[in-house]
Amino acid sequence: SYSMSVFAPLFFIGYISYIAFSIQTFSIIKFGFGFAMEYDTRDTFFCNNKYMWLSEYSKARFMFIAEGNYRALIPHRDDFTISRLTCTNSEPFYLLVTVQDKKDFMLEALEKQAEMLTSDLKTAISLNVR
Repeated sequence: SYSMSVFAPLFFIGYISYIAFSIQTFSIIKFGFGFAMEYDTRDTFFCNNKYMWLSEYSKARFMFIAEGNYRALIPHRDDFTISRLTCTNSEPFYLLVTVQDKKDFMLEALEKQAEMLTSDLKTAISLNVR
């Protein structure tokens, strides 16, 4: 009985501390990531002998990769879209291409297989109807 009366308050204190720590940990990590992002990237990129930025993505950050090549990190909600930015000689003097994830490739392959299966089923059904 005595150990149970001590256990309950300690459990609640521990549980509340865990929740508070979890919330604060996310905030600290988010702040640290944002801080590092500001110093590891730029808000402009250099193409066609001038500094430029993406007006449609005002909060985009750019990481220099090589001469005329950047990674564009475009924030949305609590995530980033990563794109390849390559300088070109014609207006708008850059090409922005979204980097595909493994998940995107897998979905694309599944969609192609589903289209082939649908086509095969339609062919088989049309042959059976005749």
